[in-house]
Amino acid sequence: MDKMRLLLSSLALLLSSFLFAQDPVSKEHFIIHKNTSDIDVEKYAAAANSGFINLDAYRFYDQRRVINFTGTDATIELYSAKEMLEKYGKKVSRYTIMPGQNYPDITLSLTLDGKSFKPQLK
Repeated sequence: MDKMRLLLSSLALLLSSFLFAQDPVSKEHFIIHKNTSDIDVEKYAAAANSGFINLDAYRFYDQRRVINFTGTDATIELYSAKEMLEKYGKKVSRYTIMPGQNYPDITLSLTLDGKSFKPQLK
C-alpha cells in the first residue's frame, strides 16, 4: 500500500513538473515589420514577449501604435487596447494611453542581453 502511494505520488510529481515546464501560448499583440533591416525578427519577438517590458505603457486605447527600433528601419506595431479587449477579453491596462492623453515620442532599442527593449525619447 505504501509503495503504491509512493509510486502514485512520484508519478503525479513527474506529470505536474512536465505541465508547468511547458511554455504558455503567447497571444498575438504586436507585429514586427522590417524593410531592409537585417534583424532577427524572432529575437525581437522574444524580447517583446519576455515580460521584461510593459508594452501596455506604449499602447494606444483605440488605435494601433507603430514604434521605430533605434538604428534600424524595423518597427513594432502594437495592437490597440480596445482590440486586445475585443479579441482576447484582456482588461485595458491602467498604463494604456487614452485618447487626449499626452505621451512621449519614443524609439525602442534591444537591450544588450537581447531579452527586452529600452525606450529612448526622441
